[in-house]
Amino acid sequence: MVEDCYLHDYLVNSPAIVHALRGASLTLRRNHVQRYYEHLIQLTPVVIEDCLCENITGDGIDFDAAPPGSVIRRCAIRHGDVFNVDGLDMGSFTDGTPTRGVVIENCLIYDFTFDKGVSIGEAAQNITVRNCVIYGVQSGIAVKDSSVATISNNTIVDSDYGLHLYQKIAGQGGGHATACNNIIRGVGTNAVLDSLSTLTISYSDVSGPGTYPGTNNINTDPLFVNPAARDYHLLPGSPCIDAGDPASPSDPDGTRADMGAFPYNSSGAPLPPTITLQPKSQTVVEGSDVTFAVQAGGTPPLAYQWRAGWLHGDIPGATNDTLLITNVQLNAAGNYRVTVSNLAGSVASEIAVLNVITPPTISGTGFDGTNISFTFPSVTNVVYAIEYKDTLNDPAWLILRTVSGNGSPFTLDDPATNSPGRFYRVRVP
Repeated sequence: MVEDCYLHDYLVNSPAIVHALRGASLTLRRNHVQRYYEHLIQLTPVVIEDCLCENITGDGIDFDAAPPGSVIRRCAIRHGDVFNVDGLDMGSFTDGTPTRGVVIENCLIYDFTFDKGVSIGEAAQNITVRNCVIYGVQSGIAVKDSSVATISNNTIVDSDYGLHLYQKIAGQGGGHATACNNIIRGVGTNAVLDSLSTLTISYSDVSGPGTYPGTNNINTDPLFVNPAARDYHLLPGSPCIDAGDPASPSDPDGTRADMGAFPYNSSGAPLPPTITLQPKSQTVVEGSDVTFAVQAGGTPPLAYQWRAGWLHGDIPGATNDTLLITNVQLNAAGNYRVTVSNLAGSVASEIAVLNVITPPTISGTGFDGTNISFTFPSVTNVVYAIEYKDTLNDPAWLILRTVSGNGSPFTLDDPATNSPGRFYRVRVP
């Protein structure tokens, strides 16, 4: 079991940052995994819950022969940094044993512009993808090479392909999927399949025409709450409300299933909280102030509790939708998250990481008759603004240039001007 950990900056492909091979079981819960190659789950039943995986150079989570009962739920997988990177990849072990019976539910997957949100291949069987939001990817869900999937109650938007079914490896056969109660909008192609693949889409809001069989589909604006802010809940009056397959399980409010990842509450019964805007990781200079913020939906009143550190202990008095830390010191660096609760349940936010750096100090100033030069230390991935004044009486500092730190000292050469002197400062915006 791996819980409440921050795993980061591990870009080698073998061994993986988390690797399970023929294990009895593995549970990953409430972890933040950042700047890494991939998780690799092989021949091991796994439960992955409430994790944030980001800045990925392999596959976010690679399932090779994961057995039935494995599940990934309430996870955010985002930012595939290079080509050929999937959010989730269902494949086979080296002996040909496929992944079987994995359930992917209530996940947020985005920003894999060069590849797939969910890739189901190498004869993976009975894979279920449900109640997920996927956007900003090349293919929302791909099913290939004799794999079989059930795709229900997902929202797939702003991608090249919604669903993609095909044969990738010659002789392996196409992909096969049954899809219902989905919203597939704002995509280049709603669904594409080759002659070896089969796809049925029913009771879904799908933009544009399709060449697949199915019944009771619509093609109309689903009336999202705020798609510009990535809030894909349904507004009152949405044509997707109570428009899902009547044979599907009822929504939590007892009504007929809706289309899309988020069921609409028609009855007025209390709805558990959902987070619509996650707190953001930040880098600040020691001594400055920092604010973390969260936005959540659900039946009010909503209660908030911010937590910090590896074990996410409660921060006394931090019970609002914002957390303000003044005069930040180096020991404040670490993980922060908030739990939002009401009478119907609770939900934990993604982990936000606070990085605290010391103010940069200029040293090694000199003038060689042509250039003014100076050096300052830099921190990786921190942006520095180099500013100047020709006299201290000038009304404002002017930006000379901005640079991104790489962990090494940075030396600036500024061509000499006609000014008899120049004043510099380095600032973290």
